[in-house]
Amino acid sequence: MYLSQKLSIRRDCHASILNGVDPSVSSENLALTISPDAYANILYTSGSTGLPKGVGQTNRNLLHDIRHYTNTLAISSADRMTLLYSCSVHGSVRGVFGALLNGASLYPLSIREEGLDSLKDLLIKEEISIYHSVRQSSVISP
Repeated sequence: MYLSQKLSIRRDCHASILNGVDPSVSSENLALTISPDAYANILYTSGSTGLPKGVGQTNRNLLHDIRHYTNTLAISSADRMTLLYSCSVHGSVRGVFGALLNGASLYPLSIREEGLDSLKDLLIKEEISIYHSVRQSSVISP
């Protein structure tokens, strides 16, 4: 199954599936000029103060962040990475672009829908080398 199809299965991610490329489009470098300050994507806040807000991330900022992430974890094409985040938050951007720009493999999983046992199985079966998650905060009543 292609990554775009696997992501589309998740309720929180929508990915486009290209059925083909117009054969009349040249395979040579298109020499497109895209400003480093143009928006690359929009991330959404949690909405803890009301409605979630979209925050634009520029190409420059995205590449700087992914370079730092890559260098910190020494990500390479030999790595196998989990993707456990909603596609609308920063963690997923790091996972997707961290894998894409380094040739690593990416394994998306919805723990909420598939359960913790499926996470354990994925880590073992796919020999995951980079796992990243954030524990969910819990409220403790007095």
